[in-house]
Amino acid sequence: MAFSVSREDARAPALPFTVWVVLASTGVAVFTSGLTVFGLPLNALTWILPLVAALVDLALVPGRPRLPLWIWLPWLGMLLVYVLGAETENAFQRTVMMAAPLAVGLAVSKYEVAPAALARLERGVRVLATVLLAGAALKSGLSLQGLPGTSPLAPEVMTGSILASLFAAGYVFGNRRSLLWWCILALVPVVGLTRTGIVATAITLPLTLAPLGWKRRVLFLSAVVVAVVAVFHTERVQRKMFISGEGEIADLMMDNPDIRMSGRKRVWEYLEWQVSQRPWFGHGANASEPIVRSLTRGATHPHNDWLRLRYEYGNVGALVFAACMLTQLLHLWSRARFLTPERRALAYAGASSFVAFSIFMLTDNIILYASYFGHLQFAAIGLAYSAAPEADAGAQQAAPTAQATARA
Repeated sequence: MAFSVSREDARAPALPFTVWVVLASTGVAVFTSGLTVFGLPLNALTWILPLVAALVDLALVPGRPRLPLWIWLPWLGMLLVYVLGAETENAFQRTVMMAAPLAVGLAVSKYEVAPAALARLERGVRVLATVLLAGAALKSGLSLQGLPGTSPLAPEVMTGSILASLFAAGYVFGNRRSLLWWCILALVPVVGLTRTGIVATAITLPLTLAPLGWKRRVLFLSAVVVAVVAVFHTERVQRKMFISGEGEIADLMMDNPDIRMSGRKRVWEYLEWQVSQRPWFGHGANASEPIVRSLTRGATHPHNDWLRLRYEYGNVGALVFAACMLTQLLHLWSRARFLTPERRALAYAGASSFVAFSIFMLTDNIILYASYFGHLQFAAIGLAYSAAPEADAGAQQAAPTAQATARA
């Protein structure tokens, strides 16, 4: 990010405990994805523990959350109504997973966090990025002999994209090391051959909502386009994209029988037909899971969250979610310019992360991956809304006045 820890910060107060729980849980998730302990998947703990920590903070920490809950009330209201009438197995769990990141953001936003404490976040994010890279290398089988084949790194790539959003904002505000971290993270989806992840992560810098100058924005966007096209034409990606093993960007059409869809096309076509039967309010919370399981004999998600929302909550539900997400993005973006410097980068990164989030929703289950994306996203957003202690806030407000007096 745009700040670093100095020697004077060594005695700085810690970040909110919930933030550390999120960082630690995300680190465990990306390093141990798929592992179980006593028959319980670790991934279950990595989304539950931050939620428990957030609920404790919401109950015991004095004050009110500063993150505007009104933005998300329409969506939370729909979730509540639908889960109360749900008949599908796992509906309650899936609903809680979708709402859990907001609880984290609300809890974190209750705190008064000193700038020196916020400076510690950069170190925590770098450690998490290192853990992510190590986990991705181990899971993919990356070696000096060459790149691996297809690897199941989609969840880790999602974490990489939110970290990339943080580092992109940090670079905009003057931290040049953040650009190196961003470049390394942009390689993770290439290693894992996560097609949507390649695009979603690559755009986090050129399309960041932080005030990147137009010359640098055009330069980075051009570089990203050239890099993505070059990666697209590599043999690894060609084999992943096309059944024949070769094709052009113009061939990326849903009706192209040569596109390798990993079995998703049949599921998507059936769910689209079902949406047309009940287009407005859908089939109910988690109603897609038994359908997908019956069509795929094992999978439980349609790998398309926009389609999932339309099937379960109808087009109305999908529009409500999109409207809440857009409102949150705009609220953060408009608020960022009035924040203290330490919070400004977090606000821009949090707003920008919704762009990558929306892209991932086209081909994956990111809305349920709280342990890989949502908790970390809303922890950053909560910190952006958190207040500085009174002394720090006063100093921040006094600085422009003092500078104006000196110039006079």
